[in-house]
Amino acid sequence: MGMFDHVNCKYPLESPEELKDWNIDTKNIEFQTKDFENLMETYIIQENGDLWKKHEEYKWVDDDNAFLKGYMNVVSSEDKPHPYHGILEFYCYEDLDEKDGKHYVYSALYNAKFNDGKLVEIQSIDLKVEDVTEHKKKMDEFFRKEREKRNRFINKYFLCTKPVFFIRRKIVRLAYKWYTLNQYLYNCIARWI
Repeated sequence: MGMFDHVNCKYPLESPEELKDWNIDTKNIEFQTKDFENLMETYIIQENGDLWKKHEEYKWVDDDNAFLKGYMNVVSSEDKPHPYHGILEFYCYEDLDEKDGKHYVYSALYNAKFNDGKLVEIQSIDLKVEDVTEHKKKMDEFFRKEREKRNRFINKYFLCTKPVFFIRRKIVRLAYKWYTLNQYLYNCIARWI
């Protein structure tokens, strides 16, 4: 999927009628977008239609128990206006609770047109609450079979171990190097002929 940015929309959005059954307000949903720098930053569409960006300053904290012997801690956070000009596409895919023995998801896609950080209009492109019970059953069955495969004796203790993966990776790299060498030699010979 890659990196993206977050969008919090406090501006009133159109939503399907079925969404009211789950007591979900679109102002509390964290949307995603790929129209900015994709650095996991947060943008806010204010109630009056202004676009703001959350600016955060970080400081490195040494911690021997952390993965990299430390982590970045937020020192200060400030919201500032963001002078974006263009169309911002933001979307969400929310997992809803089960209802009547069925599993539902809410997906939404919006286009917001901005002129120097001011909202001109918002269009709802795709709004739907879907029953994904069958899909969820298929995915659960797939993952159950994969767990069974992985837990078989031969896979667990021989084929799916770190040394075997290491050897496979080395063989694939050597085969790729051999292939590229052959391609290089073929191209050199073809040029001379």
